[in-house]
Parts: sequence; structure tokens; C-alpha cells
Amino acid sequence: MGIVQKLLFIGFWFLAIAVHAQSTTRFETSIEAQQDGYFQVENIIHFTLDEALGMVPLEAIRYEASEISGVSVDGKPAELIEYNHLWKIEWYEKVQSPLRVTYQVKSKDDFANIPMLMLPWKPTATPEDLFTAAIKIPKDFIIKDQFPTIPFEQLNEREYRFQLPVVSSLVRLKLSKDDGLEWGRTQWIDTLVIVLLLGLGVLGWVNRHKINS
Repeated sequence: MGIVQKLLFIGFWFLAIAVHAQSTTRFETSIEAQQDGYFQVENIIHFTLDEALGMVPLEAIRYEASEISGVSVDGKPAELIEYNHLWKIEWYEKVQSPLRVTYQVKSKDDFANIPMLMLPWKPTATPEDLFTAAIKIPKDFIIKDQFPTIPFEQLNEREYRFQLPVVSSLVRLKLSKDDGLEWGRTQWIDTLVIVLLLGLGVLGWVNRHKINS
């Protein structure tokens, strides 16, 4: 084996070690929607980490219709850096798995783009539950559309859940009022008219009964 081949072999060997040493092993996100267009997000990231690494990077895709604020990592405020099409965090604090990342997303559109702040490391394995999302929506609201487009498991009236074998960089939600629970002006007027007619009918029957008596 020549010197070039040996150097290439050594380089690929170190690269394989680095990739193996820095890997996301599980990603859990909790998203709670507010009625004012805000979404509270908490990401719990399980990972393996090379002890020699001095900085842990976090990244999320930037969307014009979404704003991220109030970011904290393991309970400490973190600075969010805008870099081209990404939001980035360079975390120099000593961390251990799992990493807890919390932040708030403000959506300017009906179809809310909720970016996932994540470690840009490929997983070494892809189990069915590598990515788990728990979603909570306001009372009397429903999910009209979503991404990923897979069916969400509905746990109760307000909570949903889904799993993926890959870490999704985005969750999209379109929420709307449940039409079955919200009456419009026409329904209220129709109901009042019916109640009024019934009242007049009862009153007329009572008066007629008195006259006959």
C-alpha cells in the first residue's frame, strides 16, 4: 500500500470514528399551540458526543413566516444567530445527553412552520421511534392539515402524537376552529326565533285555557 493510500485509509478511519462519536440517537419534541399564533416548543435530544468537541452546534431552517425567540439550552439563555437560510446556536457550555432545548415560534401564516432546533449529526441507526412528536392544541380547535403528512394519533380532544424513523427538520400545522362547536350569527338568530315562537305558542295556549275555564 502506497503512502497516498495509507493517508486516505487513515483519513477515512478518523472520519468514521468522528461520525460514530457524534450522533443523534433519539429526538423528542413537544409542541403546544396557543390561540394567539404562538407555539411553545421543547426538544429533548439524546446523542453520543466526542469528549474532545469544544462546541455543540444547533441548527434550524429559517422561514420568513416564522420567528424563533426565547431560546434556552438546558435552562440557560442561548444566542440565536441568523446565518443564510439557517438559525444557528454555538453552545460552548459543557453538556451531557440528553440536551433540552426550549423556544417559542411565532407564525405569521395560517399554515404554521415550526422549525426544529437540532444537532446537525446523522443518526447511526434509524428505529421507528427515532423522532417522536407530541402536539397539544387549544380547546375547540382541530388540525386541518399537517406535515409530515402521515396520520397523527389522537390521544384525546387536544393532544396528538406521531413517530418517524428520521429526524424531521420541520413540523407544519394548520389549525382552525371546530365548526361543530362554533355557532355563527345565523344559527343564533334561528334558535332565538324558534324559542320566541315556542314561547308565544305556550302563552297563547295558557290564555286560551283560562278563557275556556
